[in-house]
Amino acid sequence: VSSSETESKSLTDIYIRNDADVSGFFGLPDFDSISYCTGLTIDSCRKFNPTGKTLVWNPGNGHIVQACKNSAILDLASADLLQLKASQYNFAGSGKSLHLPSYSSLENISQHDYDFIAATPFFVTKAEIEQEVVQTSLKLLKKKGKLLVSGKSSDIARIEKIKHGYTIKHSVKYRGFRTLVLEKQ
Repeated sequence: VSSSETESKSLTDIYIRNDADVSGFFGLPDFDSISYCTGLTIDSCRKFNPTGKTLVWNPGNGHIVQACKNSAILDLASADLLQLKASQYNFAGSGKSLHLPSYSSLENISQHDYDFIAATPFFVTKAEIEQEVVQTSLKLLKKKGKLLVSGKSSDIARIEKIKHGYTIKHSVKYRGFRTLVLEKQ
């Protein structure tokens, strides 16, 4: 490889690991292959095909965002700035990209406005993240809006136990991970 060929490559070319629609970013999960959890989330997003106003919390590299690309408005939010930058790079969406410290901080942004939320929260022991996800989502979703939440099966089971205000529409478990789709009553 000549030096002129090396100079012509952009920095992002270094990170492309395959010919897929989504480029991996070093430092994020799913860097060069999709995890079981992300795969379940993508499958569920495709099954429910969100077309209205959609929010993706913790979008990762952008695989989940790609699965929601038919949404009229697609907002991204995370406390992780790298996730937001990677998803913006991989998908030029029509909505906002919000760098927020927590899921509950979304309450100040929008109320009863979303048709679909895809959330892959980081569950922390004794932090009651499941309460935060359920309560905040109830405030963000329109009536009949859907919450898709993915993670380890044990974490999602805690959400299922406190799903007040929701009905279960879909649940899939695979290799220790689970995706749950809830509809706001």
